[in-house]
Amino acid sequence: AEFSYHEDVILHIVGRCQEVDTGARNIENILNRTVLPELATECLAILAEGKKISKIHIGVHDEEGSFSYEIQAE
Repeated sequence: AEFSYHEDVILHIVGRCQEVDTGARNIENILNRTVLPELATECLAILAEGKKISKIHIGVHDEEGSFSYEIQAE
């Protein structure tokens, strides 16, 4: 599948990692505890319907920083 992301995703992740007590280690936490589980849930739901995923695009949904996932499937 083709993968893309909006530049706001990077800015949001970097912004969350500038907290003094977590720093850059927070990148791994954001990816492993937020982005990957949410993306996996979305993809598995589509695959369970017997569809093939062709494109995935990640964005930032709102001011609080929840991520949005646009997945195109055939």
